[in-house]
Amino acid sequence: MKNARIKILLHLIIAAFIFLWNYFLNYFYAQEDIPLNHIVAISAVYIFFYLTISFFLEVIYNQVNSIRVIYCFCYLVVGWNITWVIDNIIYKILPYFDIELFDDTIPRNDSLFHYRIWDAFISLNVLAVIYIVIQQYVLYYLKNKKLQKELAINRERVVDMKYTSHFMKNIFAESFGEMLLNDEPKNTRTIMDIVEFLGYILELEDFGKRDTWSYSLDKLQCFIRLLLKHYGEGAINFKIINDDSDVSLLPRGLLLFPLENCLKHAYISPDFPVNYNLVLDNSVIEITCTSSTHQFKSKEKSGKGFLFLNEKIKYSDYLPVIVKKSNTKSFTLNMKLIPN
Repeated sequence: MKNARIKILLHLIIAAFIFLWNYFLNYFYAQEDIPLNHIVAISAVYIFFYLTISFFLEVIYNQVNSIRVIYCFCYLVVGWNITWVIDNIIYKILPYFDIELFDDTIPRNDSLFHYRIWDAFISLNVLAVIYIVIQQYVLYYLKNKKLQKELAINRERVVDMKYTSHFMKNIFAESFGEMLLNDEPKNTRTIMDIVEFLGYILELEDFGKRDTWSYSLDKLQCFIRLLLKHYGEGAINFKIINDDSDVSLLPRGLLLFPLENCLKHAYISPDFPVNYNLVLDNSVIEITCTSSTHQFKSKEKSGKGFLFLNEKIKYSDYLPVIVKKSNTKSFTLNMKLIPN
């Protein structure tokens, strides 16, 4: 709704500019006074074509390629026939409303008439481009401002919980956690991912929360994008095999758990990446996460993470089979979830 109001306001400003431009051209430069209703009529024609062009450009800018091709074709059709359309408006439609923008006692000069049509058409295209640029800047500014507000709120909530949540305690013990809490990313996609990820992990400790397969996968991919942003491209090798079979609701955060363990046990970098393989085959989910590192983190093994995981799986329709292996140079977690 807010975006619609912004678009309407911008259109009204440009429409007012078109009318005032025509009015003052008449006031200062016309050899003879032109009636106000004629100025209103020609301004209305300009505004109609400005709105049409800006609509085409906005769709072309925002939509997928297949839609863009269709609207590009429509735009070209309008441009190709613009002189014929304007000719009919000026000489047939407006006279029907007693508005004659021509002197029928003077022979037509079609070359000059067509030149003025194309001059106006190009000017309206420029105005439409200006509208798109201003609109995108304003929407980007407002979206970024909203994201920054949400980011500050989620960070404040996370700071209050990060020492009470097992998952967050491990996440925020690493430099990755510091990035989530303290970095000021310029990229809007990264800000959106941080806001989304922080909002998601704030609810991980609620054992009753369950999510769809697609939603869980979306949050996993958000997690991976942030890890890649922090540790560098190639730090996470993610592979998925998905047969699109039916999947029961999953405990919240279940797909994130293997990566959290790799963060806990491994030194991650593009040279020593984490390999995360996710397979959905005949409704059976299998995750294998392996960290290939030059040095293994020595940490006290409390086992709380797996107790936490087993408690969450109790609230699902799956039987878990979990196997983990570790040595001085690697850590592997294999988790298979079999439908009951």
